[in-house]
Amino acid sequence: MYQLNFIMNLKSNSILKSRVLDKKGFCQVGPEKVDVSIILPVLNGAHCIKQAVESITNQSYKLWELLIIDDGSTDETPLILEEVKRKDDRIRIITNPGHQGIIYSLNNGWKQSEGDLVARMDADDICDHNRIKEQVEYMNSHPEIAVLGTAASIVYGNNENGGVLMMPETHKQIVSQIYRKNPFIHSSVMMRKDFLRKMGGYVLSTGFKNIEDWDLWVRGHKIFKFHNLQKALIKYHARKTVTMRELYNRILGIMRVLIREKRILKDGWFVVAWMVSALLAKANLYVPRSFNTK
Repeated sequence: MYQLNFIMNLKSNSILKSRVLDKKGFCQVGPEKVDVSIILPVLNGAHCIKQAVESITNQSYKLWELLIIDDGSTDETPLILEEVKRKDDRIRIITNPGHQGIIYSLNNGWKQSEGDLVARMDADDICDHNRIKEQVEYMNSHPEIAVLGTAASIVYGNNENGGVLMMPETHKQIVSQIYRKNPFIHSSVMMRKDFLRKMGGYVLSTGFKNIEDWDLWVRGHKIFKFHNLQKALIKYHARKTVTMRELYNRILGIMRVLIREKRILKDGWFVVAWMVSALLAKANLYVPRSFNTK
């Protein structure tokens, strides 16, 4: 009777789970598990991480876990993470061995996840109250879809309203422009873990820095089906310009992908167009949207 009462009195957000890593480092779970694993990498995000986490803990959908990957933060982020973890046992903190970068962090997160669905989240973004619920419902009713994104409310600087960024909806629309623009807002995406496993996750290479998500969509679109919900389910904090280093990394990565895909002659022109738009943006003459800037 005592044991029964103890289980009945568990907090509503408590999830009983067991974790075992297989030889490849993937998380294998027992019969009781969460549905959705939310992957949130962070580096020195003390100014924003608490609000991002609160937008997850306040979700109307409850069967999730939040994996926060601390990529070597040197500010107050580790203390804040311990604080939020104490408040909700669905939160797990993964600490990288020093600063490893976004691609390492993402792969480290999804490989340790328990859910069959993996959702992305950035440390400076805010989720709509029903984001996870609406995406789970769509994925459950459309088993053919492997990657599901959403639209986003754009916010610049000090809460400057940037409007709503809509993305191509159907797989056909996504494929028609996938070599010329990023078809997903990365932090809005929910993926099937099977998709990540079969694609080998994100490519860990300096040549794909700043375009790791676009490269994943390009590699996967011929095998899997994609979709975007036409509803803004995240508040996406963006920058109007990219640094010269980011510009260099993205151009290098885009060219490598186009060469690999044998699309350089057909679509290489858009790299030049995007570079010009990015340079104009640095002069406050244009806000590029072909590749989302963070």
